[in-house]
Amino acid sequence: MKNLKHGDIQSYYNSLHKNGKSTSVIKKINKLVVPSIRHAAMTGEVIRDFSKLVVIPKDQNNEPKPLEIRPFTKEEQKIFEASIKNEPLSPLYLTALYSGIRQGELLALQWQDIDLKSKQIRVNKTYKVIKNIDTKKKRYRRATKNFCKHPGCFNPNSFGWLFKGIQTKNIRKNLKKVLGNCGIEDRRFHDLRHTYATRIFELGENAKTIQTILGHTDISVTLNTYTHVEESVSASAAERLNAIYNG
Repeated sequence: MKNLKHGDIQSYYNSLHKNGKSTSVIKKINKLVVPSIRHAAMTGEVIRDFSKLVVIPKDQNNEPKPLEIRPFTKEEQKIFEASIKNEPLSPLYLTALYSGIRQGELLALQWQDIDLKSKQIRVNKTYKVIKNIDTKKKRYRRATKNFCKHPGCFNPNSFGWLFKGIQTKNIRKNLKKVLGNCGIEDRRFHDLRHTYATRIFELGENAKTIQTILGHTDISVTLNTYTHVEESVSASAAERLNAIYNG
């Protein structure tokens, strides 16, 4: 064990991959190997923890596929915003459209997370629905005792949750109804976030800044998700330049 080095583990993984084992299989093996190496380092059986030096071989045909996103066009966004003026969930929709915050993060927002002076929203938690194993009924991790009766309640004087008493299933039903009424193709709530990101790309903001705004851990997620938007923006810029040079 004392003679074990990271090169030995690396060679083993490389041979597995060469003999047809997929990256996912090797990752599963590595989940067992890593804690073993750490324990060995703690007990002095190996000189140091070298688990981070080992690289998992990647499948050549395992490139991530661009995610299917359906942001509103500028015209659709105008129609949508006009149609939700009298909707109880209008504040929720508009906040998503103009902040790009995820649905779970929006439902977890409290007034203490809002800084009106600096015009900033602090996203530090999320809202999830879990099942009660005993009753098999859904319960909510978020406190419910101060919920108002009206769905979509938006009360700045409550000093509690911004969006009170809203259930995710009702958001989906309401969004589907609103889109149907104004003649827009059905969308997911998450497409409001995609719409926000698309508008920023169209304004010419760089991908690194958008990654930070959206909270992506890796810029490749941003680039992979909004590839078509970048291509569209680049094509539009090329057309404008061509018009200038040939005008």
